[in-house]
Parts: sequence; C-alpha cells; structure tokens
Amino acid sequence: MQDGVIPDGYKLTEVGVIPCDWEVKRLGDCLYKNPDYGINAAAVPYSSNLPVYIRITDISEDGHFLPQHKASINHSDALKYSLEEGDIVFARTGASTGKSYLYSSSNEKLIFAGFLIRAKANNSIISPHFLRYFVQTHIYWNWVSMMSMRSGQPGINGNEYASLHIPLPPLPEQKRIAKALSDIDELITALDKLITKKRYLKQGAMQQLLTGKTRLPGFTGAWEMSKLGEIGNCIIGLTYKPEDVSEGGILVLRSSNIQDNNICFNDNVFVDLSISEKLKTRIGDILLCVRNGSKELIGKSALIDEKSQNLTFGAFMSIYRTQYYYFIIHVFQSNFIKRQVQNNLGATINQITNKDLKCFIIPLPPLPEQKAIAKILTQMDEEIEALEKKRDKYKKIKQGMMSVLLTGRIRLM
Repeated sequence: MQDGVIPDGYKLTEVGVIPCDWEVKRLGDCLYKNPDYGINAAAVPYSSNLPVYIRITDISEDGHFLPQHKASINHSDALKYSLEEGDIVFARTGASTGKSYLYSSSNEKLIFAGFLIRAKANNSIISPHFLRYFVQTHIYWNWVSMMSMRSGQPGINGNEYASLHIPLPPLPEQKRIAKALSDIDELITALDKLITKKRYLKQGAMQQLLTGKTRLPGFTGAWEMSKLGEIGNCIIGLTYKPEDVSEGGILVLRSSNIQDNNICFNDNVFVDLSISEKLKTRIGDILLCVRNGSKELIGKSALIDEKSQNLTFGAFMSIYRTQYYYFIIHVFQSNFIKRQVQNNLGATINQITNKDLKCFIIPLPPLPEQKAIAKILTQMDEEIEALEKKRDKYKKIKQGMMSVLLTGRIRLM
C-alpha cells in the first residue's frame, strides 16, 4: 500500500493489506481442537529410559529445540502430553511469552510442560510449517506485545492464543511459501553446523599450539613460563556515577560489549567526563571482564581494534596491555586462562582482581613462534567470522522473504 492506496487485487484486513484471495482466520479456527496446556510435573535428570521433557527454557529464540540441557520426566500421565507431528507449542508466561516450537516426528519423543500451550494444526486448513513461519513475523510479535501489555506480568493463555488472527493464503500457496522459507533455513542450519565444527577445530588447535604439545615445523626452542604482570600491565576501568551518563560523550565499554570474543556496539553507554589517556583504549589492548553478577562472564575477553580504540571501559572491566597481544589474546580465550580465572574467583563476589591477574602464568614461546602460532589461530578466527557474516546475511534475506511472502506482497503461484 502506497500513499494510502490499496493496490488492485488486495484488500485491507485486521492484519493489514493482503491479497483478495487470502482469508483471515483465528488460530482457534485452524486447529483440530482448542489449545491445551502441558503437564505440571517436575523435571528429572535426563535418562534414556524416560521421555524427554520440553520446557520454555528448552526452546531457542528462533524456535528450535535446545538439547544441551536435556531433562526427562517421570510421571504416570506423561505420555498423554506427547507432542505429535505438526504440533506447535507456545510459551504462555514470563519474558519468553510468545516463543514457539514446531515438533517433527523425526525428532525424539517430547513431553511438553505446563508453561507451554499446544496448538494442533488442522492440515486441511493450515500448514503447520506456514504457521511456524507466521509466528516469527513482526505481525505476530506486535500482537504478543499488545496482549502482554494488559498486565504487569507478561502472559497469554490458550483462549487468547486461539484469538490470534492469521493471514491465510490457499493451502497450496501456504506450502510453497513454507518450502521457500524452509530451504533458506536449511542453508542457515548448515552454516551453523559448519561454524560449530570450525570452532571445535580451533579449540583443538589452541589446546595443542598454545601449550607446546604440538610444535610448528622449524621451531624447537624452549618455552618460558611467564606471569602476566612481568610482560604487561593491568589497568582497572573507569568508575562513574549515574549522573555522568549522557546521550553523547565517550563510549564506556562494558561486559555486554563483548560478544563471541569480539567488540560489539549493541548496548552502549556514554559518559560526559574527561578521561585520562591511560583509561583510553589502544589498538592491541585486551579488554577483560573482571567483575560481574554472572560467574560465567568473568574472564571473557576481546581485542581492541581500529573501531574500538580511543574509548574507555567500565570499573567491572580491565585492560591488559602488552606488546605480545597478538599471541596472548588467544591464550586469554583458551582453557589455560579460563581455569586460572575459575581458581581465583572471590568467595563471595564474582571477580578477579588486578593482583590476581598479574599472577596468572602463561607459556610463552620465543617471539617468532608466537607470531607463527598467532597467524594460524587468527586465520581460523577470520574463517569463522566470514562464515558468521554469510550466515547473518542469509538470516536477513530470510527476514526479507518472510515480510513479503507471509503478507502476499510477493506471490508464489
């Protein structure tokens, strides 16, 4: 729709402008039965002799089952709550309200928990795969936000889910749309698997190369064990007050600005203060999280580059400044340093002090070997980063496809 004019062949509906041969139906009218709730039972440790339990926390933000922390259920009524081919479950309460997962019988048997609501799609009206993609759209998430605003605690019950309006093309077109989006999902999944494989390979290479278990050809000299305080400086970050925060000024790097060992700028805080040169980041500085409410975040690090230089960093962070940064950044991201971080965490506060950090011991090869090792590991990082950029590009393409295919702006006839 442009300038308020509805194009020929389209109509204005509750969900916006859609093709004239599409319908708008309530989700409840597209199901075999009313949405139902999962079993209210406690999870037990995973056992191959018991069914797998799926809870809100087992569903990713993009609608996949997360098997990393798999749990089971041991209850006499458990099998009554088994998911079947084409079932979609929705999170009904809390910050995850609206999150969804489409079950496939090619996966293991899953029992859905009480904080999930199941919708059994009527295949003669709606393709479960079409529904799966619709509930990833901005139309759907705007509806979730609106429904959740009615009270202080986010939540959507079964009757409310049944009232969701869905733009519905003819069934053959639904299937073509779902197939097109599924194809690009397969590309994204394949890239995710390749990225995971490359990360494991890098971890293995780090374990061998950074400890001297495997030596590169041409290198035979002895390594030294050095304390970080002997080969670099540890600098505590900036302390500032809430009233120092401003819309402009200088960016303060915090824990949230480190993602996947890289500096990112998605959650920025600026302060209007005069910052000493010592507290301004330089290319080659290693930014390190040294204090945080979450123990798992202590020790995460990233290298300061051209984009992140001349900034400052918060009091829960430290900078490690050394001429050997190109090698030591890889050591900081290895299990060798992570074990020392865990061994030095405070008993009551999740932190490592600069005094502790200076005493960390690392294996340090001669300079030429440092550079050779760093070159190999950096090349592996660059390969992973290139794959991540390719995957992210496909994700953006998918979002664009969803916005035009699921609204009928582009037809698959």
